[in-house]
Amino acid sequence: MIKLYDFLVFSSVISYLLPFILSIKKIIFGIRNDELRILFLISIVSFLSEVCSFSFIYFLKLSNNSIVQVYTLIMIGLIYRYYRKKVLLAFKNIHGYILVVMLVYMLFFFFYDCGFNKMNVFANIFLTLYTILLASIYFYKVYTEMKITNLFQDGLFWINSAFLIYFSSTFYVSLFEEYIRSENSDLLYYTWPIQLVSTMIFNVILSRGIWLMKKQ
Repeated sequence: MIKLYDFLVFSSVISYLLPFILSIKKIIFGIRNDELRILFLISIVSFLSEVCSFSFIYFLKLSNNSIVQVYTLIMIGLIYRYYRKKVLLAFKNIHGYILVVMLVYMLFFFFYDCGFNKMNVFANIFLTLYTILLASIYFYKVYTEMKITNLFQDGLFWINSAFLIYFSSTFYVSLFEEYIRSENSDLLYYTWPIQLVSTMIFNVILSRGIWLMKKQ
């Protein structure tokens, strides 16, 4: 099981290179829009976060909680930027206030009482539910407006599917991760593969969406 687990960890880290490389290719060939730039940032932030976490755990034998907290904070901002013009036009101010509150909370948690060594479960759950909510609103708008003739050839459909599938499938892992790590570390080897496999599926679907952006 350990060998399979290590293989999944390595594969999930490498899988982030697929949307990263495709994003660079699209940008080089002249497709420069806000969505692509944000997806490029998401892929590079995710890849660097995974590499740093991998190095902390396997080589330095340290906790990766500080890396996860920084990643979560950046991802909340990037998700907000991605959906701001799609589903948040009427609620930008409200969401702006929410993000400011989250920023203050996460910074306080990080710097207070060695919080950088602890797991911020609330921030992880907020990112998960926040993304699920925005992706669901986007799909609701697609359904009600009926402007897309072929969903399977629409890049944004695949991209939002990637967000919704990934964060929905990893929600319960994020919810109980702290308990699993504190009570039974061996159990992590049987539950964390859900996260790893979901990451690989996410990057494949995301890459499909990036690839189809040339047709929009």
